[in-house]
Amino acid sequence: MLLALAIHSVASGAKATEQSPDGKGKQDKVSPPMVNNAWGNLYKFHQSRAHYRSGKTYLAWVGPDNHPYVSVYSHKKNEWSAHERVGTNLISPKDYHGNPSILIDREGFLHVFYGGHNKKMRYSRSSKPLSNDDWQDYTSRLPYTESTYPQLFVMSDGTIYSFYRRKTHRGNWSYVTSEDNGSTWSKEVHVLDGSSPPGNGWYTAFTKDPNCDRIHLMFLWHASKDNLPHSRRNLYYMHMDHATGKWTSMENEKLNTPLSFKEANGKAMIFDSKNKYSSIPQLWLTDDGRPVGLNRISEDDGVAIRHLHVWTGESWRTQKVPIDVILKPTKKEWVGFRSREGMVQRFTSKDEGAHWTPGEVILQTDGEQNLNALFAEAHPDAVLVIHDKVDEQRVPGKQRLWVWGAAGFLD
Repeated sequence: MLLALAIHSVASGAKATEQSPDGKGKQDKVSPPMVNNAWGNLYKFHQSRAHYRSGKTYLAWVGPDNHPYVSVYSHKKNEWSAHERVGTNLISPKDYHGNPSILIDREGFLHVFYGGHNKKMRYSRSSKPLSNDDWQDYTSRLPYTESTYPQLFVMSDGTIYSFYRRKTHRGNWSYVTSEDNGSTWSKEVHVLDGSSPPGNGWYTAFTKDPNCDRIHLMFLWHASKDNLPHSRRNLYYMHMDHATGKWTSMENEKLNTPLSFKEANGKAMIFDSKNKYSSIPQLWLTDDGRPVGLNRISEDDGVAIRHLHVWTGESWRTQKVPIDVILKPTKKEWVGFRSREGMVQRFTSKDEGAHWTPGEVILQTDGEQNLNALFAEAHPDAVLVIHDKVDEQRVPGKQRLWVWGAAGFLD
């Protein structure tokens, strides 16, 4: 068993604004982070950051020396009960591409994919269901490990999907599946062609439909000219039904995979950025399974502005918005958050993101924050991770990490 991490609970200069017990006013109090010695860069687009099951939230994060950790929060006891290192990251400590993804399968086993930037993707699985105190290295069971950006999903029949990018940004985006809780894995299946003319690549965000066994994919084109910011462009969408393994456009046109640049432009494009910068999207689904994307698009002056892309049921509605992330969209209200100058502020929308109303500031720190709200099967008290960069250098081992939800911050 790997040694557990000893954490500290003092947050210098961090304050949160929360509802008072009677719900009528607000009060300021010091809000300690879950940990204050995190490493790395929290991906805004990264799926499978946390997973709720049987009264507990399981959170994956980058801990000391760039290694993967899993923390467990008991919603009954209102406390973090374990912070466990689950494996050994083999990529450079200065390389922050190794963000872990966590999944809990239908039998309760925990799966964590981590590390990997063109090579050395690693895979750990818990030895017992819903246990964080003993992890086994399952890396040798994977058919391919020269990969990056793992994103994990489980279907109703127990099939696990692991999506990833092969090697560099010019590599295919592919997946493997397991039907026996990770003991064995299928051959690779390629989804996006990373080498079709004119030598493009892709950046992606996957998610699973809440109502059925369907995988949704939103992605951008990388022009592979290595002259950022303008080599990342456009926005595309398609989806796959688990039963058939076939990918189709929003208009249900069949798509050939691995999808080429030409076919993506002709059948899957939902936003043409006109050769301007387009950032990696975040992807959510409404209660009725409609995709909602959020990313940054550059203006004529080069300033990148957040844009929300909503499928209304008939067409894509794209507009500028003031928020950086949103929670899982609900029928009555959408909730979003914005981080600027060390301040995390809550916003709400009553019309599916068309208009946003600013609300309370939930956190004020002396650093800058990255936000991630892409939780799998989230508990309402654990829906947002706030990762404090401390400064633009993301000082390793000095970054603070908070988890926020309907009851405030999880101490």
